[in-house]
Amino acid sequence: MPSYHWQAIFDVVAGIASLIGLILSAFGLFYSHRAARKAQDAVEAANEARKAVRLSNAGEELRGLNEKAKELLRSAQNGQLEAALITSADLLVGMVQASHRWQRYLGDEGSQRMRAAGKKVEKISAAFTPGRPVPPTAGDTDKVIEFCHAVVNSLAEETGKMLARLEREDS
Repeated sequence: MPSYHWQAIFDVVAGIASLIGLILSAFGLFYSHRAARKAQDAVEAANEARKAVRLSNAGEELRGLNEKAKELLRSAQNGQLEAALITSADLLVGMVQASHRWQRYLGDEGSQRMRAAGKKVEKISAAFTPGRPVPPTAGDTDKVIEFCHAVVNSLAEETGKMLARLEREDS
C-alpha cells in the first residue's frame, strides 16, 4: 500500500478529530456560559437575601427599642426613678447606635428623628439622675412624661415605616 494512502487516512482522521474537538469546545462554551449565568443568579439571590436579613434585623432592633421606650414611659409614669434611669441609659445607647447603623433603611429624615428622640432621652436621663441639686418637681415630671411620649411616638413611627418596607419587599 502506498504511503500517500496512509497520509490521506491520517488527514481524514485528523479532520474528524478537529471537528469533534470544535463541537466539544462549543458544548463546553455553552455549558460554561450557562453555569456562569446560574452563578450570577445565585450571587444576586444571596445579595437579596442578605439585604432582607439586614432589613429584618433593623426592624427587630427598632421593635426592641420601642419596647424599651414603653418601659421607660411606664417607669416615669409610676415614679420608678431607678428603673427609668437604667432604661433611659439603655435606650439612649440603642437609639444612637440604631440611628447610625440603620441609616440606610431609615433614610436621613428617619435617622435625624431618631437622634432628636435620643436628645429627649438624654434629658429624661438627666432628670432621673441621682444627686441632682433640686429634686424633680411635678412640672418636671410632666415634661419628662411628655418627652417619653414623644420618644415612644418617634420610635413607633420609624418601626412602622420599617415594617411597611419589609412587607412591601416581601410581596
